[in-house]
Amino acid sequence: MPAPAHRRPNLIAFAVIMVLVTLWLNRHELLDQVREPQSPSDLDLDHPVVMFSTSWCPYCTKARTWFAEHQVDFVEYDVEKSPQAAAHYRKLRGRGTPLVVIGDEVIQGYSPLQMELAVRMLRERDRKPVDNH
Repeated sequence: MPAPAHRRPNLIAFAVIMVLVTLWLNRHELLDQVREPQSPSDLDLDHPVVMFSTSWCPYCTKARTWFAEHQVDFVEYDVEKSPQAAAHYRKLRGRGTPLVVIGDEVIQGYSPLQMELAVRMLRERDRKPVDNH
């Protein structure tokens, strides 16, 4: 039995809202299909410390300060300004900013303890002599 005539506008409005929500949730994938492909070589992902950030993020500012205080050299990419950075951020399953990669460790958010441990491990790894035998 079809819905009563007075309920059809509600169903149409609901359907429109669901379509809009679906488009919003998939906006990054849709935009990636529209954007011109860019060379991934523009990102220095081989750097031992990489931070994916946004300009307005207060925790990104804290992370920058932490890196400066601990004399950690890092490269930073704004995920709102660089499509390549945004694509790599999504590949790392980024959930919020900052997303910090130190060596092989991926740290979601600002976590001084995790950053400290990852930097120590990275520095220890760099100090060890390479055995060529």
